[in-house]
Amino acid sequence: MSPRKPSLGPVPSFALLVLWSVIAGVFIGRFLPAIPLPGGVMLVVVALLITAGMVRAGMALGAHLRGQAVSTERGARATAGGAAGTAAPASPPRHAAAPATAPAGRMAEVEPVTVHADARGIVLEPATPGMLPGQRNVHLVTSAPGAIRGNHYHERGTEVAVVVGPALVRLRESGVVRDVDVPAGAAWRFTIPPRVSHAFQNTGDRPMVLVAFNTVEHDPAAPDVFRDVLIGPTA
Repeated sequence: MSPRKPSLGPVPSFALLVLWSVIAGVFIGRFLPAIPLPGGVMLVVVALLITAGMVRAGMALGAHLRGQAVSTERGARATAGGAAGTAAPASPPRHAAAPATAPAGRMAEVEPVTVHADARGIVLEPATPGMLPGQRNVHLVTSAPGAIRGNHYHERGTEVAVVVGPALVRLRESGVVRDVDVPAGAAWRFTIPPRVSHAFQNTGDRPMVLVAFNTVEHDPAAPDVFRDVLIGPTA
């Protein structure tokens, strides 16, 4: 790419206009009287020469002013963009490790679920109608006697777990551990917000049933699960 030629700017163009007028005056005074031309034609020639000089100067002045306006606008945009870039914080990685403790005051909600039992078994409704629209994942888990589930927390999702006892549910809320014993034959619903660690252990001699919902869809490639051991294996 060839280098741009420097602009003359408005002041040199004005000087050229003056010089052009002087040359035109000298030419008119010295040569045109010797040419047998009518007076009207001579006036037209003089007017054309002066007009050409003024148009040339006006074009140069307009181009110079437009260039100054564009440069000023670009400089203002660059300054604003630099300031915004300095103030904007860097985004954390999507799957970066999160702190193991929940923010202060964040607690799990615990409530009983009505169980209908007879000789055939039990019936219960693990979710209320108001809960269902916000759920993106649901799964049913059975655990053998003594088995442990969970030992983790979620960074983004809120989990609703319904546990049929007997079971031990252990929670870590704002750094404080809380145990909830679910009696045999009873069902309890735990609404567990993000960053509240939780674990479930079957304390009975039969398989334990757990139904869980989550507001975040399960992604096997990047699960919203962070390890936090609350209940360790027994000897």
